[in-house]
Amino acid sequence: MYLFNIMTTNGISSFCQTGKVTSLYAMLEAYSYNYFLAGHAIGRAITELDLSNLDCVINPQENVPLMGIVAGFKSQCEKLDLKFTIEAVNRFLVCKDGPVKCSRVVDELGEIRRRAADELGSRLFLYLDTPKATLFSKEYPLGEEIETRFPTTSNDISEAAKCLALGRYTGAVFHFSRVLEFVLNDFHERLTGNPPAPKNTWGLTVALAKVYAGQLPSSAKVEIDKKRSASAVIDAFDSIKRAWRDPAVHDLGKMYTEEHAKNLMDRTKQACTLTIAWMDAA
Repeated sequence: MYLFNIMTTNGISSFCQTGKVTSLYAMLEAYSYNYFLAGHAIGRAITELDLSNLDCVINPQENVPLMGIVAGFKSQCEKLDLKFTIEAVNRFLVCKDGPVKCSRVVDELGEIRRRAADELGSRLFLYLDTPKATLFSKEYPLGEEIETRFPTTSNDISEAAKCLALGRYTGAVFHFSRVLEFVLNDFHERLTGNPPAPKNTWGLTVALAKVYAGQLPSSAKVEIDKKRSASAVIDAFDSIKRAWRDPAVHDLGKMYTEEHAKNLMDRTKQACTLTIAWMDAA
């Protein structure tokens, strides 16, 4: 979605002229809220500072509220790197002509608006609703403990969450699968004392872990609990392998939905939590 007409020459936002009022406003709120406030402030200035009377005369340089509003607008333009809009704002700010008609002030504000619209016409603003925006920017999408215990997974967890928030569900499944593979390999190495062979498949890694866990002593209660805990981890990874890993790897044309990605996110968190519980008990 492209963003045009941040302010009109009379300072009134033109959102109500389209059928996209909510999404445009939400987009601005999520990504350029300060810019929206600055543009809206210029609109208020035209109304509240008597600029609506085009024949009246004012001295812009002596009108502190107006110059402050325009300077604040410039600050937001600098953050968005709107170079040509900034040039127009600078010309307005350094005007030395003294008293001028309001019609000229409104025309110059209109030129600033048009420049901003032209420059923003080449920008793409993505809109995320509140839950997705929270997921996109969340520091620990699966919880801090998981990333603390498995720090190598941090990048893939972050990318998976961002893919999920942006609707790239197959990408989210890919990154969650990488998280799971790392945790599985880590579990295998802790359980057996040896890392999986580089060419081991996920299925072989799970199978070897299952064989090793089956040979663990189970005389004392603490040993039985540890064995059960290991089995729970293995079962979780085996279940994920059958439902997610195999289709993702062997069916290259398969596309995943939001429901699929959210489900795998939950399963990933569960598998990691079970692994941590086993690590703490072992």
